[in-house]
Amino acid sequence: MVFLWILLGLILFIALLCAIPLRLRIRLDEQFSLLAGIGPLVLFRTPKPFRPVDLRDFTYRKHRKRLQKEQQAKLKKKQKKKRLEDKKQQKKNTAAAKVGEIEKTAAEAGKKENKLEGILSLVSCVLDGLPGLFGGFKCRIFLLDVTAGGKEAADTARNFAILSQSLAYLLEFLDNKTHFVRPRENTVAIRADFLLAKTRVKADFYLQIRIGQILGTVIGIAFSYIKTMIRVS
Repeated sequence: MVFLWILLGLILFIALLCAIPLRLRIRLDEQFSLLAGIGPLVLFRTPKPFRPVDLRDFTYRKHRKRLQKEQQAKLKKKQKKKRLEDKKQQKKNTAAAKVGEIEKTAAEAGKKENKLEGILSLVSCVLDGLPGLFGGFKCRIFLLDVTAGGKEAADTARNFAILSQSLAYLLEFLDNKTHFVRPRENTVAIRADFLLAKTRVKADFYLQIRIGQILGTVIGIAFSYIKTMIRVS
């Protein structure tokens, strides 16, 4: 009975984990801003929200701690750089030692060929699985306002034609390949301003995908790749 309760709890935990949404909010106006989060938590935000200056953060003790952290970070960076240089030198020495060994070179060439075949198979499986991944995205446009400009009238007209066609392709792709929430009226607009020297874009996008949809896509790609490798061998 205890085992069944544990199993039920594990299934419930996995179901809740798969239901958690990953969200991304992109805004473009006078400055670019991005917000990435998982569920209600914010993982990354740029630019960082303004925080009032606290004079207590500038004590001598805290300043010494900051200096120590900076020195440790510099030391770690130097050590990492040295390790990379040592690895490169070791690879060069190994490659030089293998010069003239025809049989080994031929064997390595065969391995590389097999590796390339495996990589191409994996890329093919990933491309086959991408439509399913795109289908899991929920996309919403809160604002997309594009004003085409240019140094001359011909540049403005050309930019307007390119941007309007690109926007049509983008909306068609989102509508066909994702769970696209149709924007409200006057949310998406594109116009030409022959007095504007540079194209101006205002945008506000929201993307969301659940962890379960990502896991499902990854598992599907893995099974497809395994089947392909078994068929080849």
